[in-house]
Amino acid sequence: MVKEDTQTTKKEEKRKIQWLPIILCVAILAIAIFVVSSTRKTNEELIQQTVKDFKEKVELPSQIDELTMLTDVTAKENAILYQYTVSSQTDTSVLSNDVIKDSLVENICKNNDIVDLLRKGVDLEYSYKVENSEQTYFVTFKYADCL
Repeated sequence: MVKEDTQTTKKEEKRKIQWLPIILCVAILAIAIFVVSSTRKTNEELIQQTVKDFKEKVELPSQIDELTMLTDVTAKENAILYQYTVSSQTDTSVLSNDVIKDSLVENICKNNDIVDLLRKGVDLEYSYKVENSEQTYFVTFKYADCL
């Protein structure tokens, strides 16, 4: 009887040990999902708050210079999108996504608040639409652009 109880106990222990890797995998997966979702949620909240704060400080649309108007700032998944309209008076023959990005990168990367956003995984997207035209330009800044 004692031998039979010992064998039953060993079988139960063996069954428990067989489940251990599966339980560990499920636990690790649950923790990973929690960390990713809490990070994403934090970024989503950060993006929403940044856009809200910006819109409270800047009346939109806002004339940036004689040729450029900031029309909207919106929250996207892992990004803040700045939407501009460029006057049809602009010589667009010299414009390209690379030219626009090169003209912005210095100011973006020397602003500590912006670099902090980029470091947290929040991208900055800039969309330019030429007035009365189908021409559009689009650039994205990631943290790696400022390294």
